[in-house]
Amino acid sequence: MQWNLEELRNRTAELFGETQKELLSPCLQSVFDRQDFARIYFHLAKDTLNDYLGDDTEPSDLIKLVLRPKFDGWTDWDECQLKVRAHIISCLSNLHIVSDTLGHVIYYVLGLNFEPATKIAEHRISLRSVKKKISESKRCGRINELMNSLLDSDTYEYLNAIVNHSKHRSIVEPFFNLNMRAVKGNAHEIWLREFKYADKDFDRRLAFAYLEKEFDRQSELIIKLGSALNETLEKRLLQNM
Repeated sequence: MQWNLEELRNRTAELFGETQKELLSPCLQSVFDRQDFARIYFHLAKDTLNDYLGDDTEPSDLIKLVLRPKFDGWTDWDECQLKVRAHIISCLSNLHIVSDTLGHVIYYVLGLNFEPATKIAEHRISLRSVKKKISESKRCGRINELMNSLLDSDTYEYLNAIVNHSKHRSIVEPFFNLNMRAVKGNAHEIWLREFKYADKDFDRRLAFAYLEKEFDRQSELIIKLGSALNETLEKRLLQNM
């Protein structure tokens, strides 16, 4: 399945005017930019760790890294861990931003800014606020269904919680761990610590496995949402003929 972006822009202009298209276009581009940023930071984190440790690092060598005396001062290993943590936090942040930017896309594509009943203050536009405005619209049934799938999942709830905790309270630190039961070359792991947010406890998760799963899940749903938006505009244009 593909999302025809030029078709979406042109149909938006045809329905709501060129100014609306100009509002939509940078938001649309930013959805894909943010996905690219998340992907880049994900691979930077993995590559930084793997380049330092190498594929043939023995578990005994890893143990020495973990148990080295703290008074050794700042080392290349400390620098590596810092970069890996920074890349993971950046990946999480960009992955979370995608949904709010997508909310702006849907907002302008559907022309919600033209009606007092659906207009939202610019600083309050998000996927959830847009979903609330169109939740009872019959012609947006498929769009609502896909928005629900994107937002109402365990992995997105976790993403929202960890990003907001890290942004407003304190960073939920990624940390290095050794799995001595793993096969050679796979003993090192990066975990996201357990934390509590909005009175809910979140267990620790393997960072790379979680990020890859959520990135793939969002990517698939975003393309489906885009196709549903195109179909909705096409139906509106046919009704106006």
